[in-house]
Amino acid sequence: ILGVAVVYLLTQVKSIYGGDAGDLAVAIKTIGIAHPPGYPLYTILGIILNTVIPMGTLAWRVGFISLISSIVALFYLYRLIYLLTKKSFISFITVATVAFLYPIWLYSVVVEVFALNNMFLAVLLYYSFLFAKNNNIRDFYLLSYLFGLSLSHHHIIIFILPVILLLLF
Repeated sequence: ILGVAVVYLLTQVKSIYGGDAGDLAVAIKTIGIAHPPGYPLYTILGIILNTVIPMGTLAWRVGFISLISSIVALFYLYRLIYLLTKKSFISFITVATVAFLYPIWLYSVVVEVFALNNMFLAVLLYYSFLFAKNNNIRDFYLLSYLFGLSLSHHHIIIFILPVILLLLF
Protein backbone atom coordinates (compact mmCIF):
# COMPACT_ATOMS: atom_id res chain seq x y z
CA ILE A 1 0.00 0.00 0.00
CA LEU A 2 2.94 2.31 0.60
CA GLY A 3 4.02 1.84 -3.02
CA VAL A 4 0.53 2.74 -4.22
CA ALA A 5 0.59 5.85 -2.03
CA VAL A 6 3.89 6.95 -3.59
CA VAL A 7 2.54 6.44 -7.13
CA TYR A 8 -0.64 8.35 -6.26
CA LEU A 9 1.38 11.16 -4.70
CA LEU A 10 3.68 11.45 -7.72
CA THR A 11 0.72 11.59 -10.09
CA GLN A 12 -1.49 13.88 -8.03
CA VAL A 13 -3.10 16.57 -10.17
CA LYS A 14 -2.07 20.15 -9.41
CA SER A 15 -5.02 21.84 -11.10
CA ILE A 16 -8.77 21.49 -11.49
CA TYR A 17 -9.33 18.37 -13.56
CA GLY A 18 -13.00 18.56 -14.43
CA GLY A 19 -16.38 17.37 -13.27
CA ASP A 20 -17.31 18.87 -9.91
CA ALA A 21 -13.74 19.73 -8.95
CA GLY A 22 -14.14 23.46 -9.55
CA ASP A 23 -17.34 23.64 -7.53
CA LEU A 24 -15.81 21.66 -4.66
CA ALA A 25 -12.57 23.68 -4.66
CA VAL A 26 -14.43 26.99 -4.63
CA ALA A 27 -16.66 25.81 -1.77
CA ILE A 28 -13.55 24.86 0.20
CA LYS A 29 -11.65 28.07 -0.59
CA THR A 30 -14.60 30.33 0.28
CA ILE A 31 -15.75 28.14 3.18
CA GLY A 32 -19.04 27.82 1.36
CA ILE A 33 -21.34 25.04 0.25
CA ALA A 34 -20.95 22.93 -2.88
CA HIS A 35 -23.89 21.86 -5.05
CA PRO A 36 -26.42 19.53 -3.41
CA PRO A 37 -25.98 17.42 -1.36
CA GLY A 38 -23.28 19.85 -0.26
CA TYR A 39 -20.74 17.19 0.82
CA PRO A 40 -20.28 18.66 4.30
CA LEU A 41 -17.65 16.17 5.49
CA TYR A 42 -15.62 16.56 2.31
CA THR A 43 -15.83 20.34 2.54
CA ILE A 44 -14.76 20.40 6.19
CA LEU A 45 -11.82 18.08 5.47
CA GLY A 46 -10.88 20.26 2.50
CA ILE A 47 -10.95 23.41 4.59
CA ILE A 48 -8.70 21.75 7.17
CA LEU A 49 -6.21 20.47 4.57
CA ASN A 50 -6.20 23.81 2.76
CA THR A 51 -5.29 25.49 6.05
CA VAL A 52 -2.77 22.92 7.31
CA ILE A 53 -0.76 22.21 4.14
CA PRO A 54 1.38 25.29 3.41
CA MET A 55 2.55 24.41 -0.13
CA GLY A 56 1.10 23.59 -3.51
CA THR A 57 -2.01 24.72 -5.31
CA LEU A 58 -5.48 24.58 -3.80
CA ALA A 59 -6.34 21.60 -6.01
CA TRP A 60 -3.16 19.78 -4.97
CA ARG A 61 -3.82 20.37 -1.25
CA VAL A 62 -7.48 19.38 -1.43
CA GLY A 63 -6.55 16.39 -3.58
CA PHE A 64 -5.01 14.87 -0.47
CA ILE A 65 -8.53 14.01 0.68
CA SER A 66 -8.84 11.72 -2.32
CA LEU A 67 -5.35 10.32 -1.90
CA ILE A 68 -5.72 9.55 1.80
CA SER A 69 -9.24 8.19 1.34
CA SER A 70 -8.09 5.83 -1.40
CA ILE A 71 -5.17 4.53 0.64
CA VAL A 72 -7.45 3.88 3.61
CA ALA A 73 -9.99 2.20 1.30
CA LEU A 74 -7.30 -0.06 -0.16
CA PHE A 75 -6.01 -0.91 3.32
CA TYR A 76 -9.47 -1.96 4.48
CA LEU A 77 -10.13 -3.78 1.22
CA TYR A 78 -6.98 -5.79 1.85
CA ARG A 79 -8.12 -6.54 5.41
CA LEU A 80 -11.60 -7.51 4.22
CA ILE A 81 -10.34 -9.88 1.55
CA TYR A 82 -7.87 -11.38 4.00
CA LEU A 83 -10.67 -11.78 6.55
CA LEU A 84 -12.70 -13.69 3.95
CA THR A 85 -9.94 -15.77 2.34
CA LYS A 86 -7.09 -15.94 4.88
CA LYS A 87 -4.72 -15.62 1.91
CA SER A 88 -2.39 -12.62 1.87
CA PHE A 89 -1.30 -13.18 -1.76
CA ILE A 90 -4.88 -13.05 -3.05
CA SER A 91 -5.54 -9.97 -0.94
CA PHE A 92 -2.40 -8.27 -2.24
CA ILE A 93 -3.09 -9.05 -5.92
CA THR A 94 -6.69 -7.89 -5.59
CA VAL A 95 -5.76 -4.61 -3.94
CA ALA A 96 -2.94 -3.98 -6.45
CA THR A 97 -5.37 -4.58 -9.30
CA VAL A 98 -8.06 -2.34 -7.84
CA ALA A 99 -5.56 0.41 -6.99
CA PHE A 100 -4.53 0.82 -10.61
CA LEU A 101 -7.91 0.57 -12.26
CA TYR A 102 -8.31 3.82 -14.19
CA PRO A 103 -11.36 5.21 -12.32
CA ILE A 104 -9.89 4.35 -8.92
CA TRP A 105 -6.52 5.87 -9.77
CA LEU A 106 -8.09 8.94 -11.37
CA TYR A 107 -10.35 9.72 -8.44
CA SER A 108 -7.45 9.16 -6.06
CA VAL A 109 -5.40 12.01 -7.51
CA VAL A 110 -7.99 14.71 -8.27
CA VAL A 111 -10.39 16.90 -6.31
CA GLU A 112 -13.49 14.72 -6.27
CA VAL A 113 -15.80 13.06 -3.72
CA PHE A 114 -15.71 9.47 -5.00
CA ALA A 115 -12.58 8.33 -3.15
CA LEU A 116 -14.04 9.31 0.21
CA ASN A 117 -17.21 7.40 -0.65
CA ASN A 118 -15.11 4.36 -1.64
CA MET A 119 -13.33 4.58 1.68
CA PHE A 120 -16.61 4.51 3.58
CA LEU A 121 -17.82 1.54 1.52
CA ALA A 122 -14.67 -0.47 2.25
CA VAL A 123 -14.62 0.40 5.95
CA LEU A 124 -18.34 -0.27 6.43
CA LEU A 125 -18.11 -3.63 4.69
CA TYR A 126 -15.05 -4.58 6.72
CA TYR A 127 -16.63 -3.80 10.07
CA SER A 128 -19.91 -5.44 9.02
CA PHE A 129 -18.09 -8.68 8.23
CA LEU A 130 -15.96 -8.37 11.35
CA PHE A 131 -19.03 -7.96 13.55
CA ALA A 132 -20.81 -10.84 11.80
CA LYS A 133 -17.77 -13.03 12.44
CA ASN A 134 -16.83 -12.04 16.02
CA ASN A 135 -20.06 -10.53 17.38
CA ASN A 136 -17.96 -7.93 19.21
CA ILE A 137 -20.13 -5.01 20.33
CA ARG A 138 -17.19 -2.63 19.86
CA ASP A 139 -17.21 -3.41 16.13
CA PHE A 140 -20.95 -2.74 16.02
CA TYR A 141 -20.55 0.65 17.72
CA LEU A 142 -17.73 1.59 15.37
CA LEU A 143 -19.80 0.44 12.38
CA SER A 144 -22.74 2.55 13.56
CA TYR A 145 -20.56 5.61 14.08
CA LEU A 146 -18.90 5.26 10.68
CA PHE A 147 -22.24 4.76 8.95
CA GLY A 148 -23.54 7.97 10.53
CA LEU A 149 -20.36 9.79 9.54
CA SER A 150 -20.64 8.48 5.99
CA LEU A 151 -24.13 9.97 5.74
CA SER A 152 -22.54 13.38 6.35
CA HIS A 153 -20.57 12.88 3.17
CA HIS A 154 -23.08 11.59 0.64
CA HIS A 155 -26.57 10.15 0.94
CA ILE A 156 -25.93 7.44 -1.68
CA ILE A 157 -24.18 5.40 1.03
CA ILE A 158 -27.68 4.42 2.17
CA PHE A 159 -27.66 1.78 -0.59
CA ILE A 160 -25.12 -0.26 1.40
CA LEU A 161 -27.56 -0.48 4.32
CA PRO A 162 -29.35 -3.65 3.12
CA VAL A 163 -26.01 -5.46 2.88
CA ILE A 164 -25.03 -4.30 6.35
CA LEU A 165 -28.38 -5.36 7.81
CA LEU A 166 -28.12 -8.74 6.11
CA LEU A 167 -24.69 -9.28 7.65
CA LEU A 168 -25.82 -8.12 11.09
CA PHE A 169 -28.94 -10.25 11.27
